[in-house]
Amino acid sequence: MADTKKLTLRLAGRICIVEHVVRDSAGGSRKSYTALFLNTRHNKQLGVQKHKPVLCGSFERIKATIPRRGDSAFADTSGREVGLWSIKGFDLKFDKLDAPATVTTNLDKLVNLNKIFKAVDPNAKWNTPFNLLRASDPRRFGVAARVSLDRFSEIKTVNPPDGEGLSLTFFPGEVPQDVEVMVECTAIFTAGKPGPTIAGASFDGCARPSFDIREETDIEISMSNLCHCAALRDELPPTLASVSGGSVKPKGETGADDLVIDDEEFVVNYELLAHPPAVDRRPVPYRVSGAGGKVPECYRMSRLELESEG
Repeated sequence: MADTKKLTLRLAGRICIVEHVVRDSAGGSRKSYTALFLNTRHNKQLGVQKHKPVLCGSFERIKATIPRRGDSAFADTSGREVGLWSIKGFDLKFDKLDAPATVTTNLDKLVNLNKIFKAVDPNAKWNTPFNLLRASDPRRFGVAARVSLDRFSEIKTVNPPDGEGLSLTFFPGEVPQDVEVMVECTAIFTAGKPGPTIAGASFDGCARPSFDIREETDIEISMSNLCHCAALRDELPPTLASVSGGSVKPKGETGADDLVIDDEEFVVNYELLAHPPAVDRRPVPYRVSGAGGKVPECYRMSRLELESEG
């Protein structure tokens, strides 16, 4: 039996994991998963800070075959060179991974947008799967980058470093929701063959970057969509040790003194709707005052299940 190695991809930030149905070559169907990196400045009236979609990994593990302007690097405490590559405006997919017999998922602790928006507006409609997942340029729908998670055998939520489970309540509807802010994806590849690659295509069709991944060892890389409040540190993905909670303000409109706004940036998720509500009609999650709050807003992820278009 051929020796196999493991590729671990960790995702953090304003990213929505979309579950959708695709047709296979045999005429059947299967579930597939795509990570949408949200453009937090798509609607500037929201006043959300700019987030930067990036790929992060060691130069010992990743080589960009077509480097791009704006890429940067730094050295961690061990002297290892770590690269940061902007993936804004790109579709990315992983090649040369072994096809899994089954795919295991556990995303229940991510904010469930289907459930939240049904409580906010029972008549709300998502943008179509075509617009969000297959349009050649999804930037007009609030998507800054798109990453296919095909061929990953396990996709699950994990606690970030120094993070903790936190239960939020969304108004209206008073929908309770546990929140985890990091997703870990695992794939297998065969050692002794050319290593995995990440193939890219720009939304405007002008560039096709790719990244070669060394195959000799197990590999850990990360992709994030964070603002400047989450300073990159020595670990991959970044530790939260030096970051305090996000914006917290009194929840005056309900008259409850023990509730505070936990995530003002949640308003950007409404941009995924076919007809987003007015800026001042976008409820955000609250939590009980003093109940955790160590995880900054820009790390918060979400999930969405889209129905097949047939």
